[in-house]
Amino acid sequence: MSINYKKLNKDFESKGFFVIRRLIDNKKILSLQKILSELFLLELNKKKFNIRTFKNKKKLWENPKFCKLLNIFRKNYPEDFSKIYNDIKNNPQLLDILNDKKIIKLNQKILKINLRNIWNGEFMLRIDVPNDIRNTIGWHQEANYYKKQTSDGKNGIVYWIALSENIKKINGAIEVKRNSHKIGLVKSQKKQVKKINISDKFKSVTFEPEKNILQKFKTEVTEVKMGDLIAMDLRLFHRSGKNKSKIIRLSCINRVFDTSKINKDIR
Repeated sequence: MSINYKKLNKDFESKGFFVIRRLIDNKKILSLQKILSELFLLELNKKKFNIRTFKNKKKLWENPKFCKLLNIFRKNYPEDFSKIYNDIKNNPQLLDILNDKKIIKLNQKILKINLRNIWNGEFMLRIDVPNDIRNTIGWHQEANYYKKQTSDGKNGIVYWIALSENIKKINGAIEVKRNSHKIGLVKSQKKQVKKINISDKFKSVTFEPEKNILQKFKTEVTEVKMGDLIAMDLRLFHRSGKNKSKIIRLSCINRVFDTSKINKDIR
């Protein structure tokens, strides 16, 4: 595919983000989905869940019954669910997606750096079940989570890749505050979900800004399909929408930094 890097750079500088459609080969993603479903089916079987209805392993992640069963498994066995979540993080198939040569080239073109200065070390798979609140993160700037890697948010990019067939607003599509990166990093308060009865280690932490700051910018919902990539400035305010569907939203995130500008104390 042909990529217009000049336009992407312009969008990144002016809007704070851009979207590339069908960047990642769907075969890679379907292979990852298969591995992930097999891992969960094994655990479900160990816990005596009825998995006989899922004879057709294709399209499992689009099956509401399978997604509902995983949600029950997550609620009843958070430790087991978390183990799979952590184990898959370093699976070669996920790493193959995150290290796709097209993404590596994007890093060089957008950050304007040499290959030797790319640090690709802050990645994760997201498994967002319907109506989740324990891992819901509000409006935030990615740079606030990585103060050791960036002092001003200018030396990195956060990538968000769609691993589900369709991610529309109802599925919790990414929402961005266009142009908000231009105000730089703002003071934010560290918060954690408190209204659910579960151990803190399973809850997400967010850095929320004052509401009057967010009101200055228009919210834009970025609906995507499998293989689409959203690239965002580390200072851009963004959040995941609420998944009000019956399907689990699968995605992966990667934060990439220019090591030539990383704080010297962590080198």
